[in-house]
Amino acid sequence: MKNSFELFIFNLIYGFIILSLGLFLLKTKRSSRVILFISGDYSELDPRKVCHIIGKRLVALGIVLFLIIPFDFWKPSISFYAICIITILWVVYHTWDLTKNRVNYR
Repeated sequence: MKNSFELFIFNLIYGFIILSLGLFLLKTKRSSRVILFISGDYSELDPRKVCHIIGKRLVALGIVLFLIIPFDFWKPSISFYAICIITILWVVYHTWDLTKNRVNYR
């Protein structure tokens, strides 16, 4: 992506969606329904704990994405790749944590 304004709009929308999803997970009252979309199999898990932890992580990811936005105008390619790499690392960490520390979410 070479146009910094298009990248700015993309990063703004992406950060807003991630932040909104995180806040939704933190504030949800129907955590047992929401957990189906997050992990698929929620047997033996406390849905409130999982929603709270994932919500906190998504809010943190959204804030990090907003902090990267100023780089859109300085070096657009660095900004785009940074957002892709941070998102991939977040997904890998989240998957690893839910697999390895499944006992903590009961």
